Amino acid sequence: MLLRGVSAIRAAGASSWGITSLGLAIVALTALGAEVRDHPNPAPLQIARQGSFGVGGTVEQASGTFDPRRPLEPSGQTYRGDHLYAFYQVPVWARKYPIIMWQWGRTIL
Repeated sequence: MLLRGVSAIRAAGASSWGITSLGLAIVALTALGAEVRDHPNPAPLQIARQGSFGVGGTVEQASGTFDPRRPLEPSGQTYRGDHLYAFYQVPVWARKYPIIMWQWGRTIL
């Protein structure tokens, strides 16, 4: 039954990466549900310190003058890339190894 569902999702145009991500999300939520059932009233998370920082970055500007009535025209547009912005929180009772959440995105024009 599950395989027929995956086949239907693929037929609709979903990639293997998307299906894998969906599967991992289902497993993670199932595990989270089990954890919540075991501890119905967990203590609130206490943060010892938090902050953010940025690293790198380049800015390129196309020649010409930007016209807000034509936002898709490249003239005068500013393009930014090669940068990183990170936000972090360290709990009071931190574990030995951190949990790292890595967001990766791209824009295709």
